[in-house]
Amino acid sequence: MEIRISGRVQVFEAASGTRLTAPSELKKLDGLTYDEDLCSNYLTEPPLDEIGLEGGSLRLVYDPGARALRVLTLYQSPRALQPDELRALVDQTLAQWSDGIGEGCFDTEAQARGVQIDLFPLGEERDVRYEQVPSPAGGEQKKRSTRLFKGARTGDLELLRKALDAGEDAEGVRDSMTPLGWAISYAQPDAALLLIEREANANATSRDGSTPLQSCAAARDLEDGDAARIAAALLQHGANPDARDICGNTALSLARHRKKSRLQEVLEAHGATE
Repeated sequence: MEIRISGRVQVFEAASGTRLTAPSELKKLDGLTYDEDLCSNYLTEPPLDEIGLEGGSLRLVYDPGARALRVLTLYQSPRALQPDELRALVDQTLAQWSDGIGEGCFDTEAQARGVQIDLFPLGEERDVRYEQVPSPAGGEQKKRSTRLFKGARTGDLELLRKALDAGEDAEGVRDSMTPLGWAISYAQPDAALLLIEREANANATSRDGSTPLQSCAAARDLEDGDAARIAAALLQHGANPDARDICGNTALSLARHRKKSRLQEVLEAHGATE
């Protein structure tokens, strides 16, 4: 199923603050899309977290009938949503337009054009619409890794095993991290070890260039002993002990900074350097 959620957008001239309503001006923004992050990445709570929703980019489209600009977010779902699920999805999408992804996602393009784009105007001006329609022919769905992220965050090993056995993607990314990165960041050592055992990428990098090994050192809530256990497993599965993040930090330098002595011992035993 394809789920379409759209709402009216307001555009202002940056210099004067005057609202732009001329079709010729609004059409210049038609097709502008932000997909570097997706609304579906934030559907982590019931009733939406285990459905398998994909997509969620933000796209500006010109509506010739209303002579207005709209923001459109499309999701792909393996099934039709129930009314309460659909309402929850609309609410979550509106939240992303107002205070999440939509807050500043078009700023660079807007500044270049000398305008301001408001994805979440007040009251009736929003004119929110939503519908579910059959997915286009050939729109085969990938298996969503939602359960993996939930299991990694909560340490639910049974949920992780079910998701992995079902073929969910252990290398999917949310908030720039794979499920393994989530397990480490949320201080769930057993979940991290299970993911490593099931061949999660030991060298996956987040947006700042950090690997799971560096995350073990940097994670404040992860105990030193647990960090050392995870690091040992990562190194056995091919983790690079000398990888550097965008600031030039290695796992060993971060471990020393965080005073994780047991982790330091494991890293040094594998020839890690600063």
